[in-house]
Amino acid sequence: PEREVEYLRLGRLGLYYMTPDSGAGGVWKAESGDWQALNDAQLAEVRKGIRIAREQHAPELLALPVSVGVSQGQLQGDAS
Repeated sequence: PEREVEYLRLGRLGLYYMTPDSGAGGVWKAESGDWQALNDAQLAEVRKGIRIAREQHAPELLALPVSVGVSQGQLQGDAS
């Protein structure tokens, strides 16, 4: 079934979608190659991110799951 959605991309770490009524949304999980549903708190964060992207809200940190796995070495800046 077709669905109208709005996408939010946060660099290389996150790809999210949300329906226009904000009733449903998801995060792309690269490891499994599919969308994972978001809970209400995460949907609120995506909504906030979309408002930030539209310059309707001041920039701030967002608490969202990432689309790609991040290893401890990547967090510490290792090139391996």
